[in-house]
Amino acid sequence: MKIISRKTKGLLFLASAVFTVNAVNADSGPVEKQLEIGNFTLQFTEAGAGDTIVAIHGAVSDKRVWDSYQQPLSDQHRLVTYTRRYYGTQPWPEGENVYDASVHAEDLAALIRATNSAPVNLIARSSGGYSAVITAVKYPELVKSLVLWEPFVGNDFVPSAGFDDKSVELINAFRKGFGPAAKAAKSGDTNTAVEHFIEHVYEMEKGSFHELSDSYKELFYDNARTLSLLYTGKTTDKVTCDFLGKIQAPTLVLRGSDTDEGYAMTHIKAAECIPGSQLSVIEGVVHDGAGKKVAEIAQRAQEFWRTVK
Repeated sequence: MKIISRKTKGLLFLASAVFTVNAVNADSGPVEKQLEIGNFTLQFTEAGAGDTIVAIHGAVSDKRVWDSYQQPLSDQHRLVTYTRRYYGTQPWPEGENVYDASVHAEDLAALIRATNSAPVNLIARSSGGYSAVITAVKYPELVKSLVLWEPFVGNDFVPSAGFDDKSVELINAFRKGFGPAAKAAKSGDTNTAVEHFIEHVYEMEKGSFHELSDSYKELFYDNARTLSLLYTGKTTDKVTCDFLGKIQAPTLVLRGSDTDEGYAMTHIKAAECIPGSQLSVIEGVVHDGAGKKVAEIAQRAQEFWRTVK
């Protein structure tokens, strides 16, 4: 099978870098590719043709969470899904491993440039929204629009957003629920950590992680090691309400109707901070709704993109 490669130049924190794109399995279906950024290999998949959509996964997962979206989204678009730095199963880059959403944003910008697809429509799940909004603010020429599923945009957002005391209490109560996951991650028990993490954020009964499908359990266990970085990470760009106010791209924020109130209000407030954004509710789901309501979310995203000039 022929390896296709080309070189281009871009920026990674203002340092000149050379990117090489290698395409493998080039057939009529989705094409697996990789992008070399310094000592990191970003793995991505392309499917379809037309305006480009770049899909960004959330925590303890990788580009596989978008597999069910390939058919509805690549039918009339070019869909690019990728695995963020430290996620997936490949070895971590050598050197200091620090979880920084700003680095993820630079990787995203590099991917957009290397695939000659700017400006793109970004669709992001949960903490993938962190990288998406930083990219949209720092590189507005690369981003045509944003679709954000229950976006987590970092710990600096809540203190900046003007929540009243009762709301802050609810938000903190929800966040305390991640305590068991953080404790297990600190002790090195990554599998237990990811079980606690998913059960809390998806509002599942204790112990019900094991009732998930084998494919979901494999996905989460494969990415469990990232929790050790997630809980100790830092972010170069502080995302506040004012920061979100700098977004120029048309934005659609989606949330589940049944999501815990202390979590949901952060998504609602984030939408309020983004100028001209739309907020849309998917009925009958919580944070895991992005995996349960694929057809509905894809339809709402496509309807939104048709309005974007």
